[in-house]
Amino acid sequence: MSLSQKSRAQALLRQVRAAAGQPPDLGPVLAALQRPTALVGIKSMAGLTYAEGLRHKLPGAALVLDDELPEAEYFGLRRVTTAQFEHMARQMPLTVVDFSESMFVQGYVRRVCARVNAEYVPFVQAMGALDLHAVYQTTHVMRAETLARLDDFIALGDKLADDASRVTLYGLLLLRLTYDRSALRYGISEDGDEYFATRSVSRTFQLGDDEYFIDCGASTGPVLQKFLGATDWQFRAYHGFEPDPKNFARLNAFGALELPNVHFHNAAVADKPGNLRFVGGADYSCRLDPNGNIEVPAVALDDVVPEASFIKMDIEGAEVAALHGARGLISRHRPRLAITVYHYAHDLLNIFDAIAGMGVSYRYRLAHYRQYYLDTVLYATAGDDWE
Repeated sequence: MSLSQKSRAQALLRQVRAAAGQPPDLGPVLAALQRPTALVGIKSMAGLTYAEGLRHKLPGAALVLDDELPEAEYFGLRRVTTAQFEHMARQMPLTVVDFSESMFVQGYVRRVCARVNAEYVPFVQAMGALDLHAVYQTTHVMRAETLARLDDFIALGDKLADDASRVTLYGLLLLRLTYDRSALRYGISEDGDEYFATRSVSRTFQLGDDEYFIDCGASTGPVLQKFLGATDWQFRAYHGFEPDPKNFARLNAFGALELPNVHFHNAAVADKPGNLRFVGGADYSCRLDPNGNIEVPAVALDDVVPEASFIKMDIEGAEVAALHGARGLISRHRPRLAITVYHYAHDLLNIFDAIAGMGVSYRYRLAHYRQYYLDTVLYATAGDDWE
């Protein structure tokens, strides 16, 4: 029988409380990783994000297991087919680390492993066993910092607007505490809903034809493209902020569209204007960092844009400062907010507190879009979006 979202949230919360007092037993995973190991799903988003880094930490030899990829090697590892892997597994003990994000593929790989008595390890468990970086903190640091403020996280659940958000929150907490990605089975939202929707049914936001949209962390323009499609190119203004020179060059190429109400800013968004150190040239992980390799200009939104109907932020852990720099804008115009909250363990708590301290009667939803530590977004509205 299928559980209601309320019952599922309550069950997950009980599991979170139990996991808080019982560290996960990583011994069997570490033992499995001593064997020659095949990596599956290296071209999934999870694989592209984590597989190469994990491959260098594996104590044993490694392979890539895939029936369709054309190259004979990846990351310097030999690619084998399922038939070749099964033959090898009958000769020696093998392990599979699975980066795939398809439930079908995960089930298929488990069946292959069971057939030849190979060990099956979901990649999040492998990351936990090897203490690899979840985002900018290692999995063990993420777990310890989550435990340190677990009561605050649980209390936040009562401030969210729906049970689906609580399922997401408690699933994320359980993932951090146990390194078990199945905790998120019922807490993952559709990619098409991230930040705002492109269809009529959504847990996030529908855009109108009079939007004044602020895109912080505009990167190379993926949200701009989605925004133009979702509004059918009918809107009041779009402002995109991107400090990385390489990304900004690609973003600025959209100027060829000759849209007078689209504005690009080659700057970081912060609590005050100035110049800040920045890690540049790293595609989607460009970020403000005191040890960064370049210096970039920074602006406060209050100083740059006169109004806003919607503010989106994905700026790699710098969201709290950017929100402080938009305090006047948010207080005056009460825009809808879509703010990423996953880069550091306490981001969700700190960003929620920053928004709640602005004196706007916001309601909040939480959504998550992957079977691992990325991507979590906190949504806030002072309007009737979710009526």
